Amino acid sequence: MKNKTVNLVLILWVIGIFLSYFTIRQQIFDNHSFVEKIDTLERYAKENDWEEAKEIAQNLKTDWSKIKPWVAFNYAEEDFSTFEHALYSIIGGVEVEDMALILPNTMIAKDLWINFQRLVPEP
Repeated sequence: MKNKTVNLVLILWVIGIFLSYFTIRQQIFDNHSFVEKIDTLERYAKENDWEEAKEIAQNLKTDWSKIKPWVAFNYAEEDFSTFEHALYSIIGGVEVEDMALILPNTMIAKDLWINFQRLVPEP
């Protein structure tokens, strides 16, 4: 092959990888509305509707298990670990019906999830 052909193939390959990556990333984040679910869970907890909050918490846990490898692949260990800790603290807080555990962790989880969705996450 000539140099121009090799260069063109490499450029197209890199463009293809980037397009695939961002397409898959966008589909994953669009299909998992963690912020809305966390807001709903927080509202149910404030209303002392613990059965509904437990259901939302289990949905969050299921959704997290599906998306966890993708987030781990793309983001810093500290952000990933902090989000996972906040999420499991929320789930545990719902199980024991502890508002003092749920509210601060919902704020942390929402902030980190929004940061995950940015093209260039904040440090």
